[in-house]
Amino acid sequence: AHVQKLGRSVFEVAGSHGAAWHMGEAWRRRVAGATRASRRKTVREDTADAYDAFCELDMPLCVGSPVAGHHLAYGELHMEEIVKVLEACADRDSQHFVDLGSGNGKLVMIAGMLLASATGIEYVPQRHAAALDLLADFDSQVRRLCPRPVNISLKCGDFLAHRWESFDLVFACCTCFGKELRRKVAAKALLELPEGATIVSVSHPLLDNEADLGGG
Repeated sequence: AHVQKLGRSVFEVAGSHGAAWHMGEAWRRRVAGATRASRRKTVREDTADAYDAFCELDMPLCVGSPVAGHHLAYGELHMEEIVKVLEACADRDSQHFVDLGSGNGKLVMIAGMLLASATGIEYVPQRHAAALDLLADFDSQVRRLCPRPVNISLKCGDFLAHRWESFDLVFACCTCFGKELRRKVAAKALLELPEGATIVSVSHPLLDNEADLGGG
């Protein structure tokens, strides 16, 4: 992983590892088992019971979905690695998290247990619906175990069309983001994120070099 300054005091923490493609039920069992085995090592003690309960929920599987004639690829991450990042960020007084392309909302709910607030923005309606189903299960089985108030919001739409001023921790799984989309995310981050905000990207940095911001 490395840290890239995008301008002012907005930083990107980019990691080349952690991405895992959805390979169906066998993949889900393998990742769920690894998550359960490591969760006590990666989640702080006061959140462990809630995280245990969350890991036992029936996680909806999301796949690539056609929207307006396009097939939008879908991938997920090994949660234990992302939890480590969120745990480090949770030491700060306040973190307002957003996941750009939040899929089934799993990462958003984990962030909601650890940070001041967590928002997911997902373009594909079917994936957003799956996230709402998971949030309903979270509300009924997990929320009461959380040691602090949980503020989770799930939105359906284009994350480039939403305002980002209220966020100071941005997550982007860039495995399926083309260079132009990554450039647009970086430009929007510089325009809208507050001073000192952090962007966590996976698979690709948002910019190969600062010259990529040229072109508007």
